[in-house]
Amino acid sequence: MGTAADAGINWIATALSRPNFPTARAAVRNTEMEGYMNKATCVILVMGILVSSAFASQPLKGLAADKPFPPIADKMALFGQFVGDWEANSVIYNPNGSKVTGKAEWHWGWILNGTALQDVYILRLSAGKRASRVIGIGTALRFPEAGTDNWRVVYVGPMKGYLYTFNARRVGDEIVLDGKNEDDAPMRWIFSKITSRAFHWKAVVSPDKGRSWQVMQEMSVWRSRL
Repeated sequence: MGTAADAGINWIATALSRPNFPTARAAVRNTEMEGYMNKATCVILVMGILVSSAFASQPLKGLAADKPFPPIADKMALFGQFVGDWEANSVIYNPNGSKVTGKAEWHWGWILNGTALQDVYILRLSAGKRASRVIGIGTALRFPEAGTDNWRVVYVGPMKGYLYTFNARRVGDEIVLDGKNEDDAPMRWIFSKITSRAFHWKAVVSPDKGRSWQVMQEMSVWRSRL
């Protein structure tokens, strides 16, 4: 990765780790919204901060944390409850009516002095009782907005070129992430039936601007025993 991209990545990492990180995040969002950062550049920068820790041979110094940032520890609990290692059974529903079943692993941890979380998701195609080749892999950065109960989530899926941004919030007993897919259609990721040992997750999309929703994928998730 070139020096310009490295500089951008370092700027984002530094901004997010500062005490006034909500203001820094707002600046990143405003820049993105006003068109000063095109999507290709955004992919490079976001993948740099998100993926480097997941795939580098050595951990990235200053990224990992062992606990939430104390002044916002209560707020961080919304997604902090998922810190640890998880396994899942996955079903993907294709537009033609066919299904693809898979086995997933999902790893969550604190980053940036506990002011954010990062997770890594790996999906493998099921082959009988065993999981085979990787068919999906991605990572997400999750952090709370200042002054609200909302969260911002950025997801990168390199294998298929996905770059999604979401607004997340608690809705009753569920956690709902609202965003748009690559076709600019409304999309939601929903965490439900949440306990300390298991939860259900599904992705839905609306082809008619929110009037109806179609399930794209769902997973039954449980804490790994390994």
